[in-house]
Amino acid sequence: MRCAKKGFRMRMLQKYNSVRNAHYCSSISVIFDLMQFSQRFLIVSLLLISLKSWSQYTPIINSNRPGASMGAFGVGPGVYQVEWGNAYRNGAFQKLADASFSGLGTTIHLRTGLFLETFELIYQLDFQSDELQFQNRSGIKNGRRAGLKNNSIGVKYMLFDPFRNTKWYKPNLYSWKANQGIRWVELIPAIAVYGGSEVVFEDSFPYSENFKPLFDFAFEQYKQPMFSGTFQLITQNHLASHWVLITNWGVRYFGSKYPSKFHAISLTVNLNDRWSAFVEEFASKSALFSDVSISTGMAYLLNKNLQIDIHASRTLKETPMLLEAGLGLSYRLDRHIDKGQPHDRKLQKSIQYNNKT
Repeated sequence: MRCAKKGFRMRMLQKYNSVRNAHYCSSISVIFDLMQFSQRFLIVSLLLISLKSWSQYTPIINSNRPGASMGAFGVGPGVYQVEWGNAYRNGAFQKLADASFSGLGTTIHLRTGLFLETFELIYQLDFQSDELQFQNRSGIKNGRRAGLKNNSIGVKYMLFDPFRNTKWYKPNLYSWKANQGIRWVELIPAIAVYGGSEVVFEDSFPYSENFKPLFDFAFEQYKQPMFSGTFQLITQNHLASHWVLITNWGVRYFGSKYPSKFHAISLTVNLNDRWSAFVEEFASKSALFSDVSISTGMAYLLNKNLQIDIHASRTLKETPMLLEAGLGLSYRLDRHIDKGQPHDRKLQKSIQYNNKT
């Protein structure tokens, strides 16, 4: 009996040990699963946090040239970008003293990111040198002039970026055609606002008016104040992977005697990895004048940090007629964080690596 009891105890002990080992192995697996889950949760949490300051940095240069409109996306902190253009400018106002001018215009835009990915600092300069000719009672008058048509600095802030919602842009695995066409979600634009101040040091082209001497007798206080504001709302849509639609709606010379309302609508198509083309409509209206112009041009990407472009524009009316044709380039010094790779991409790669292991 004692031997039987001993055998019974041994069997019970073995059974207990086996059950304990099973629970131990189960506990270890649970702990391991919890560790994996915690690791994934941490990575996903970091990703979600990074989405709040979603990177606007792009692998290739993001330029506003050669159009007059401003895109919604910024260049990102650590990126220093210059956009330069030189153009032949010509204008005629035959119904008013048979006036005309011709000369050269130079534009320079300096852009860099501020603090967060959603802020961008922008400086804009437009310098024109030309010869103006018109008739009066004493005969034909002409003279050379040079001055600034724009000298402003401002900040752009991204209010809404639809690309933060990555689920909206998942490819359709069942339809190649659906992926190539325009999807309803692409009609939701990125939205940004811009606010800046224009500073005037001289009076050659007040309110960017090309025929200012002709109006000196009609407007007693036809002089731009030293400081005036510019505000605009910016939208940007990416359609069918290779079309970009940009609109600008704003007011210039805010706080002056002659504020000017304006809007711009620009449509760009990427022809391939290097070439792109655009067409743009720009309209402005104030108590002094109103203009509507159509622009078109092309841009070529030399490398990820350098772009060259050509463009031409003309007003739709003859009072006055304004014509411009020129070329330009955009260059960026890329010192963006992570050597050009946004945080969200690194985190996504970490998630993929974690899933594989």
